Amino acid sequence: MNFDAQTWTVLAAYTYASFLGASLGSFYFALATRVSYYFYSPQRKRILGRLNRFRAILFQPSFCMSCGAPIRRWHLIPVAGYFLARGRCASCKEAVSAAHLLAELYCML
Repeated sequence: MNFDAQTWTVLAAYTYASFLGASLGSFYFALATRVSYYFYSPQRKRILGRLNRFRAILFQPSFCMSCGAPIRRWHLIPVAGYFLARGRCASCKEAVSAAHLLAELYCML
């Protein structure tokens, strides 16, 4: 097949839009998970003060909800990271919810 410049431009735009959508889906799902974790779970008492909770939500690196270990950088890549980690935490081998993957895939479309 021989593609012209316009076809390559459209293909690049769709690829970029898909990656951006997956990244935003990952961010929004992580944000929703963190808000429920820091404001509505029993662990909310661990961090005192509303301002400190907002800081934890926005600035704390991603971590495993089971063991608290930080998530490796290559496991944070939208969609591919889930498969690189084989759907499990690298530290405790606890299964990661497939809802993370589904949210990324949904926003990617």
